[in-house]
Amino acid sequence: MPLAGVVAIYVGAGRQELRLSGKWQLPEGLADRISHEPKLHDVAFELTLTLTDGDNVLAGRLTVDNQVLDHRLRLKINTAIESDTAVAQVQGGFQRTRNLPIAENWEEEFVEKPVNLYNFDKIVGMQGASDGLYLIAKGMKEYELGKKAFYVTLMATTGQLGKPNLLWRPGRASGDTTSIGHQMTPTPLAEELGANTFEFGLVSTSQLNENKLAIIAEKWLAPDVSYQLQKLNLFVNRLDNKIWDVEFDDSLPTISECESFLKLDPHVTISALYPAYTVPNSFVIRLANESGVAADLTPLLKQHFIQVNALEEAQPCSEQLMIQPYDMVTLLIHNQGA
Repeated sequence: MPLAGVVAIYVGAGRQELRLSGKWQLPEGLADRISHEPKLHDVAFELTLTLTDGDNVLAGRLTVDNQVLDHRLRLKINTAIESDTAVAQVQGGFQRTRNLPIAENWEEEFVEKPVNLYNFDKIVGMQGASDGLYLIAKGMKEYELGKKAFYVTLMATTGQLGKPNLLWRPGRASGDTTSIGHQMTPTPLAEELGANTFEFGLVSTSQLNENKLAIIAEKWLAPDVSYQLQKLNLFVNRLDNKIWDVEFDDSLPTISECESFLKLDPHVTISALYPAYTVPNSFVIRLANESGVAADLTPLLKQHFIQVNALEEAQPCSEQLMIQPYDMVTLLIHNQGA
């Protein structure tokens, strides 16, 4: 439990923010956890939750000043949802996981204790009959299902590969270092000392729509990139630069204009978009259906999209274009303006 905490609320035009700051007092290392006189360190943290008008994602940012060794830090999301199943996105779709029983005599079969830890890609959460709560993660990949909650691993630190005395570890990256002939490998940077920042988003749902949830995550995780024409801080206007034109071409779009060669709203996720390698003035787009229901993309055929394979060779296509559940399709389109 935190030793102390401060809560601050900020409300502005179209934006609300909640900040919780405090500190934990934790044992310095593994030996201090079982010592009668442990050496303790303060670990400061600050959690910020931001809600912006028009955005259906509650943005979270957690900063932890890590000052202790060999420990695991997890984010617990209390959902209040009665479910024995977690819903997690993986590459190309979603999977459901349940906690499997762990036998009391597990040591008779396994060297390491089995744990109900699973990997996910971008999204993990729980879904009830009429509501669901999901976390969109930036860089987090591991979760565990709990009772009316799920846990997402933020960091798991160690100063040495192959430690034999870690409580929870799904396997050893360096093998069994307790046997003769194995050398322990120091990994001091893996202690992640100092400031560590974790970013995530929270989304609530009434009914689970996998493709819709994947699109929300895709847009929220996409970096904000914008280009603006202005007369300040331009390399072309440097005093020592005398060989370049200092005026922009009149044909360039103004700030208020938008240039686009393709507008597409397929209701599935876009897995890849790149210029074709073998077909001049064309682009390849790969679409992924991340739901368990087939998706009908027939309207794209009327927009002159052509189904191709990985070699950009046209494939026989009927009057319908379907993406089967958890499948992908590759399309090619000519750039009419080229």
